[in-house]
Amino acid sequence: MTNWRHCLVVVQYCWLQEPARVCCVPCPGWKALLANLREALTVNLLDQLAHDEQAPAEDSGEEQVTTVFGNVYEFFEWFRYFYQRRTGTSDCKWRADWWTCPEAEYRLTALWRSWEKARYDPAGVVVWWRDYADPTMSALMSPVGPFAESSTESSPAEPLPSLTPPPGRFRDERADERQWHQPS
Repeated sequence: MTNWRHCLVVVQYCWLQEPARVCCVPCPGWKALLANLREALTVNLLDQLAHDEQAPAEDSGEEQVTTVFGNVYEFFEWFRYFYQRRTGTSDCKWRADWWTCPEAEYRLTALWRSWEKARYDPAGVVVWWRDYADPTMSALMSPVGPFAESSTESSPAEPLPSLTPPPGRFRDERADERQWHQPS
């Protein structure tokens, strides 16, 4: 499988927000990818993606489920560009090594898995932001939340800080996805 599906959301965000930011795309050949996506976005590419990923597997006869992200760290590396906040204030706390906090990792894993399911429904992502992303991030960033003692700072124009975890800390969970991500 090519990695254009993984890069789609980042490319779309960068292209729609500020074409100069396309340098954040984590795959080779992004210029050709961007040119193709610019054309495809005008014909509702996301609907086509949802249709393609819900198509039955050719050999097995069962529905094929494919996640965009292999683990919560990959998801957060994408999500943090959308959720930009001033941190390090008395009202908003964050830690760049969020993955060392069990509560944060558990909440963000639930947020990632709910996003993977919500993305199949055109209205699902709107509901996901309202019912999942905003409450989850508010709880994590609260002055009484798990990062209450943190002093990690960022400006509202920057993605949330995130350190790279040690190698092997997060594995690709796509092999496990049939156990937890069954479309309803």
